[in-house]
Parts: sequence; structure tokens; C-alpha cells
Amino acid sequence: MKLCFIIENAWQIGGGDYAQFKYAEHLALRGHDVDVYGQFRKEFMDRMQDAPGLRWRFRGALSPSFRGAGRLNRMWGDHHARLVILPRLRSARSRPEVVIGYSKRSAILADRLAQGAGLPSAHVVFETPEWMSRDLGRLFDQVNIGPVRREWEEVREVYRRAAQLLPNSELTRVEVASWTGRPVEPAVYAGLDDPGPPRSDHALGDYILYIGRLDVTKNVHDLIDAVARMKRAPRLVIAGRGHDEAELRRRAVERGVVADFAGHVTDAQKWQLIRGCRFLVFPTSFEGFGMPPGEALACGIPAVCSDIPILREVYGDRVEYFPLRDVGALAAVMEDLDARDAYRRERGAAGRAYVLSRYTWSHCAERLESSLRGIIRSTT
Repeated sequence: MKLCFIIENAWQIGGGDYAQFKYAEHLALRGHDVDVYGQFRKEFMDRMQDAPGLRWRFRGALSPSFRGAGRLNRMWGDHHARLVILPRLRSARSRPEVVIGYSKRSAILADRLAQGAGLPSAHVVFETPEWMSRDLGRLFDQVNIGPVRREWEEVREVYRRAAQLLPNSELTRVEVASWTGRPVEPAVYAGLDDPGPPRSDHALGDYILYIGRLDVTKNVHDLIDAVARMKRAPRLVIAGRGHDEAELRRRAVERGVVADFAGHVTDAQKWQLIRGCRFLVFPTSFEGFGMPPGEALACGIPAVCSDIPILREVYGDRVEYFPLRDVGALAAVMEDLDARDAYRRERGAAGRAYVLSRYTWSHCAERLESSLRGIIRSTT
């Protein structure tokens, strides 16, 4: 197959962005011709496997630290799509059989390009506004206004006219089908990288780890409060950036919590942090999949997660759960896990076996391949 991925990846790569690059990589490794149009090239791409049919094309953009970068980058992205990508999609030499987008902005751009070139489109889907409103309440509703609401309305129309929608979980499939009123393919779960065998002293590190965005829906403030309640709390390491960073730093000082804020970390630094921790905590209110617990388990490191349906679907009973937003319960679970060295190692080993047998990128690519071939058969 000849495929084209449109990946409007953010400056700080999220799990959804990362998954699209890995899908493209592993489809190319299966012998397909894959063009990837992205925004920012990131260091993890240097470690992706070479495949003869895989071509990366990054247009570049301003760092978000520049004033007005968002508006200027959108203008540049629109011009680049019209003047560079669209002619290639129309060319007999480089014309793909399917254009693939994901989530919101990438799906909108992929749909626009596919329509302009007379091609079918497919989109990897993670979430819907109805689902987020139900789970997050006012935290989502207060931002889902004006341009954000209009963008979601456009996304729904894009999803409705797509040749296929590819959900990243069964829960996503049900939610997207309800929101769009159309059939949605069975789940294509994300994969997880295998970082290699665990260290001999795995799960015996001297700190608790959080990795992810620092915004209110991730509940890192609850984690800080819970660590403050532990009798002999290990150090807390928080890796990631976000709007709440300054407030979280103040909160850690006020609660007397020894917290190291690592900021944005490279892929190599991420794995080093995971391998060196006692366990990872993921207290999020909402996810489409939730990669960090799986990455911890892949290293043989146990994870503590908020008890929300998507994490139950993805990880089953392979992680420790606490009731969402229950700081006392989180502190109790962490204290218990922290005190039981043998149990941590046992849980980490069992979790590693589970995720590396269930969530592989090659299996994802096989599932995607089957769905995309169905599109091509129906349009020829």
C-alpha cells in the first residue's frame, strides 16, 4: 500500500503523537510505502528502525515560547499543506491510496488534503467532547467554548465522512460511535516499546515518579498532597511541562514534599527515570489510552493508577488502583507498595510480561494494515 500520515505533532510530544510515528514506522517495516508529514522532528525519531519505504518530511515551526507562535505556525501550516503536500498527493508518482490523520487538528488537515486530492481518509481517534464533558465536568466545559467548540463540531463532520475511524481502545470505539452516529472499527491499541530487560535492582529505587503533562486534569496536585501524608515518603520526581507547573512547585514547598521537577525529558532520559524509580503514579482523570503506566510495566516497574474505566480496560489488574481524587486512599496505596520490596518486584515482572505480550507495535501495524486494505478494496 501507499500511505500518507498527517501528523501535526506538538512541540512536547504526547502519547497520541508518538503512536502515529510508530504506526508509520511499523507499517513501513511490513513493506508499505509510507510518507509522513509532520511539524517538529524530535530526538526519538533518530532511534526508529530504517525501512526502505518510509520518508519523514517536517515543515518546521516556531517554538511555543515565541509570542504569537501558535497563530503564525497555523498560517505556515496552511500554506505548506496547500503549496507542498497537496501537489504531492495529486502527483501520479507520489499519490497515496489513503491519507491518515488523528485526533483533531491532524484529522481536519488530513480530511482537507484528502478531499483536495480525491482520496479516502482514515483517522485514529482518541476522545470526544461528550465523553470529556461527562468525565471532567466544568474543567472541560469551561474551555469547550468559542473556537474550541467550533473545532470539535468540524471534527465531528470530518469523522462522519471518513472512510474509516480507528479507535485506540474499545471504550473510545463506543464513545466515538455514539458521538458520530456511524460505525467505528474495532480497537487498534497503541503499542509499547520494549526497553530491554529490567535492572537487577528494579523497583528498589529511592523515588516515586510521575511522567506526563502538568495540567489540572492530571491531578498531580493530589499526588503531592498524598506524598505529604506518607509517614516516610521517598523523594518525588515529576517529569513534564504544563500550565500548572508553577502552582505545583509552590504546593510541594507548602506541603513539605521533597520534589524534583525534571521538566521536559528526552526519550532516553524518560527510560532512565522509569528504570530508577520505586514505582510510577498516574492519578489522571481522563485518558484515551494512558501510556506511562505501560512504559513503567515494560521496565518491570509497578504502577499506581486512578481507577477509571480506560485504565481498567488497558491494564486490567496489572496495576494498583485507588479511587479517583481520593488523596487519602492514594497515600495508603503508595505507603503499602513502598513498604513491600518483594511485592513491587513481583508486580513489575508480571506487568512487564502482560504489556509486552499484548501491546506491540508490530501487532498494531498488522491491525491497521487490515483496516486500511479494506478501504482500498472498497474504493477500487
